[in-house]
Amino acid sequence: MITNKAKEEACIKYKSYLDVIDKLGNKIMLEKQLISLCVKLNIARDRFIVLKAIQDLEKAEVIKKINFCDSNNKIIIFKKYAIRFLGGFNSSQQVAAVPKVNSNNRYYLSYFKVQFILNIIILSMEKKNMKLSLDSLIEYIDGLNSNIFYGKNNVLEYYNNLNKKFNNDINKDEFNRSLELLNKEYINLTNNLGRKKTNCFEDKPIKKTRKTKWDYLAEATIGTLIRKDIYIAQIIKNDDVLHVNAYFFDVLNSQNIRNLILNYSICYTLFKRLFNCNINLKFNYVAKNEIAKINVKNKLTKGNLVHMLRANNLNELDWINMKLTIRESDK
Repeated sequence: MITNKAKEEACIKYKSYLDVIDKLGNKIMLEKQLISLCVKLNIARDRFIVLKAIQDLEKAEVIKKINFCDSNNKIIIFKKYAIRFLGGFNSSQQVAAVPKVNSNNRYYLSYFKVQFILNIIILSMEKKNMKLSLDSLIEYIDGLNSNIFYGKNNVLEYYNNLNKKFNNDINKDEFNRSLELLNKEYINLTNNLGRKKTNCFEDKPIKKTRKTKWDYLAEATIGTLIRKDIYIAQIIKNDDVLHVNAYFFDVLNSQNIRNLILNYSICYTLFKRLFNCNINLKFNYVAKNEIAKINVKNKLTKGNLVHMLRANNLNELDWINMKLTIRESDK
């Protein structure tokens, strides 16, 4: 039986590795991604040092490894002691374990996010000859106004950060409306989870209704985007144009063109409502693999793209401010 002292010693020795899994993967990460990150971020000199750290942490029962889908790859998952150690708690009873999942969607989302960090963010830093470390990476991502580290429960914090950084460009009425919609989304979410919840403004149960595409186009928030696995990579303003770079991770591997174009339209209309300046959107659809990418490209002709954008009430004046890119997760 492994003692708490042995677990603590392993956590202290390999804290930098645990920090990578915690901060970039939200307590779970593909083993090969951790290896790449630790080498890229100058935490370890080579992959063999990382493999030794993983082995020692697993032996100390700080982490566990499970198979990733039907491949030979392994997912690293925090055990309760790792969460306790990083959180500064005195007992494992004070922390919740990483939730068990009924599907692989959470693992795939983590995989997509970390691949985005490896292939897009770190590559961008390397091209700028920036010093690479975990702290510099997080600081760089924060400077991009990205929400890649934000989850469903801290969207309000992201909205407030945008309001601070782009205060003169935010449409205040729409900003306040978005906060009300976030509250409504939260209540609907808790209802969908089977919890009885009443509106915070009215003491009446909320009737569950299925949203139409017009509801999404008119009322979507950044919280809606996150639930659709759409994340903001960058928001930057040049002159009077706000440039938004967004990534839609097709975690479900649906390859659904109609859904893709609806999400594309939702993202554009959301930022058009939220800001008082011109919007330029680059929307990246990220397929699970090359085959999925090719399938989507073959389905998405210029004609049906235009037809579906028109069906979402977007026209030529909008299209010139929108760019759609199809890519795969490994590139």
